[in-house]
Amino acid sequence: MSDSKARDSVTPSGASRRELRDYYERKDRKRTRLAATLIASALVVLFAGALFINSGVIRRSFTAMVVGSTKYSAVDFNYFYQQAFSNYQNVVYQNMSDLATSMLPNTSKPHKSQIYDEETGETWAEFISSMAVSTLEELTVLYEDAMRNNYSLPDDMRQKLDEEIESLRSTASMYGMSSLNKYLTSMFGPGMNEKEFRRLAEMTYIGDAYSEYKRNEFTYTDAQLNEYYESKKDSLDTFTYRYFLYSADMPDEDSFADDDAYEEARQSAVDAAGAQAAELLAGISDEQAFTDAAAEYDPATYTGDDSTKRVYMGELLGSIYGPWLRDGARKYGDVTTIEANNGHYLVFFIDRSDNDYPTVDMRQLLVSIETVNAEDYAEDETDEAYNAAVEQAAFDAQTKAESLYGEWGDADFTDEKLLELIPGNSGDSAENGLYENVYKLQLDAAVNDWLFDPGRAPGDHELIESDAGFHLVYFTGQAEAYRDHLADTRKRDEDFNAWKEGLGTLESQRRWAYRFAMEIY
Repeated sequence: MSDSKARDSVTPSGASRRELRDYYERKDRKRTRLAATLIASALVVLFAGALFINSGVIRRSFTAMVVGSTKYSAVDFNYFYQQAFSNYQNVVYQNMSDLATSMLPNTSKPHKSQIYDEETGETWAEFISSMAVSTLEELTVLYEDAMRNNYSLPDDMRQKLDEEIESLRSTASMYGMSSLNKYLTSMFGPGMNEKEFRRLAEMTYIGDAYSEYKRNEFTYTDAQLNEYYESKKDSLDTFTYRYFLYSADMPDEDSFADDDAYEEARQSAVDAAGAQAAELLAGISDEQAFTDAAAEYDPATYTGDDSTKRVYMGELLGSIYGPWLRDGARKYGDVTTIEANNGHYLVFFIDRSDNDYPTVDMRQLLVSIETVNAEDYAEDETDEAYNAAVEQAAFDAQTKAESLYGEWGDADFTDEKLLELIPGNSGDSAENGLYENVYKLQLDAAVNDWLFDPGRAPGDHELIESDAGFHLVYFTGQAEAYRDHLADTRKRDEDFNAWKEGLGTLESQRRWAYRFAMEIY
């Protein structure tokens, strides 16, 4: 036995004071070394655990949600969350751009800390998540069926996927990021990389392509389409009419003791408006008289010949005056008053069309007029600077359009040349500017009138000005009858939806790794 081991084995009993002191010093040193070793080991474990938790591995490898029997990670869910949010943003900006700021969450705060629905307390994170889950459930059903049927992504769709990824790579470079992976992480959160993005995007592309493939599998004879249209004509026919509301002098609801008293007063006011509307109706003998009566009743609202005129499909007519307009006995010049909750509508029937006319195919390059932000000229009390900026924007758009039109003309106004000019120049949302099966009044009035001119022939071209900008338009030719197009589209939609419902539905369940989802939102 070594001297050190011998000394360590000596017990304090019977030891001298010096030996006792050495004994305890040796024990303290051993305990200190052991504690240091344990602490260092614990720190290594904690550090490794932190690295693991904050890495993308856990977000890619562990299940955050199960849809049916398919497992999705937090990275997967983040992808669909971002897609749902982006789609919602686009809808808001396209349809209510002026209200977009107030209708979307604050970008400087997490979605989970902002309330979407004040009544229910639902947060923005919960609202967007519910849309993402719905998309994921529907996509999973389609994707699994596509895989069962050995469906593969068509070459043109795979090319689009490749182009999308290359576009993202260019965007990453434009923002000064060293790699696409860094950009994807900033967009979708930790764990996302090019490989994961491609996998998820391909799944989405397959779902869309497979849906279109199955939808196009249905075929119909002319007799079937005609039979379908006839069964739906009250919804599909196009109605042209004039109308305006003779408003009742509505009572103040807060001044009544109960609902019954208010309802009695409201009905009395509506009845009085109905009597006045009937008197006005008695003096209407034709369409011009109807227009004049509306202008006399409310000149601020009903100015101009088109202020009372409407053209709608039957399904959009609503429940108040829709049944009267859809009555098969209606003929030009029929006029009536119809009670509403706040007055009486005066309605003049003009026409009912069964849409039996050819649609048209066309291509356009739209030179949009740049929007001038009025807030930038808030201090301009005379509006001179603002109006000058608006005029300059219109002039710039016209100059550009005329230049492009001239370049197009140098190539004999061919469809191929117009297609070549579209990238980078057109503000139109249609792919390659192509519009197929265009129906009457679908597009701007000026473009519509040119397209449906009886003398229009394939190859015709024109530069047309509208409120949207300047249209370089190429007329491809007439297409199928709008009646047949409507019947085919609606019946195909119904049959496709029935097929999709036949696939069943899948329920989703969250797993523990869901806590790592939506970290950047």
